[in-house]
Amino acid sequence: MIKEILINQWATSILTSIISFITSVLIARELGPEQFGKYALIIAVGTILSIIIEGGFKNIILNNEITQNTERENYLIIAIRHIFISSIIIIVIISFISIITNNTITYILCTIYFGAITLLQLISTILKGRGLHNKDSKIQIYTKLYILIVTLLVLSAYKDIDYLLLSFSAVLLYVIYLNKKYIKISNSTTKISRAYKNAIPFFCIEICITIYIRSGIIIMGITGIDDISIGNYTASFKIIEGLIMLSFPIGFIVRNKILTSQKFMVDNFIKYLKLSLIFGILIAIANIFIGDEIIALLYGDQYHSSSHLIKYFFLFILLIFSNSILNQYLIGLNIINKSLSIYFYSTIINIVLNLTLINSYGVLGLIIASSLTEMLIFISMLTLILKRLKKINE
Repeated sequence: MIKEILINQWATSILTSIISFITSVLIARELGPEQFGKYALIIAVGTILSIIIEGGFKNIILNNEITQNTERENYLIIAIRHIFISSIIIIVIISFISIITNNTITYILCTIYFGAITLLQLISTILKGRGLHNKDSKIQIYTKLYILIVTLLVLSAYKDIDYLLLSFSAVLLYVIYLNKKYIKISNSTTKISRAYKNAIPFFCIEICITIYIRSGIIIMGITGIDDISIGNYTASFKIIEGLIMLSFPIGFIVRNKILTSQKFMVDNFIKYLKLSLIFGILIAIANIFIGDEIIALLYGDQYHSSSHLIKYFFLFILLIFSNSILNQYLIGLNIINKSLSIYFYSTIINIVLNLTLINSYGVLGLIIASSLTEMLIFISMLTLILKRLKKINE
């Protein structure tokens, strides 16, 4: 059973990663480094907004579905309401913020787009938790294909970021409509205050991770790094993001088993840690030897500056896979507050490193800051987990 789920999830991750990557390459090639840099900044802001829209409920809903918690339907209702209300509030706030008046429509479309992404991810979470992996895979693959098609159509006619965001939103809302039966809204018997109290730790962790991953791009924009450099960095990081998605199926399997079996949690920790490290090392080495050729082949000569950047991601790639597994163990061990502390301090340190190193070394400083932060997260989580497993064994 585990093998079948892993194959299904891996196949889905690979297919969706390939389709998403093709879409990203098309956007990058057609917009060019400067416009793609602006697009990257908008997506970075949107990603942070999406965490506010999601509110930390996704992890709770997945855990509730896996463990068949009797209140799972109530939490789902509260989560859906939160998505709608928070999206509307963000749109209203954006409309009244004069500092981004010139891009008001863009950021409103960005909010709608990421609100739709969050709702669709909620559907995916429900399907995974209920064991409907084939259904979830079909929805993910079809959605990515639809987005690829509309990207081709929009870029051939407009080459405009607003039209891209509008078309993406339309696709996602259409897919959500087709699968609306999984997110029925009715009255909830769970106290809203208790639901938010349980969701806040997950929300804080997600916001810390997102700020850590995306703040570098925003800081580059604030500190005056040109859009072309930001576009080149984003082009190389898009390849890294695609590779990171390969770790998601393993993480899902680990979480599923951890939540249902403490024996599995204790007996298989070293096994999965070694597996993730080996996987990370192989990908990192491959990236050194063929990363620049991949950049040149996919993005073209206009992104030649990206080819030398991708090699510096070696340590980041090596650790990101292991940190994904370690994070699932922290959730399974029910030490969310400790996990939150790790990500909070790591995010603060990352922002300080970004502000310091980007001023001195530009884009390379961002990569160094990210790698050092991943090392700090790895050491902190590993130490915490080993201590907790030692207590369990005593």
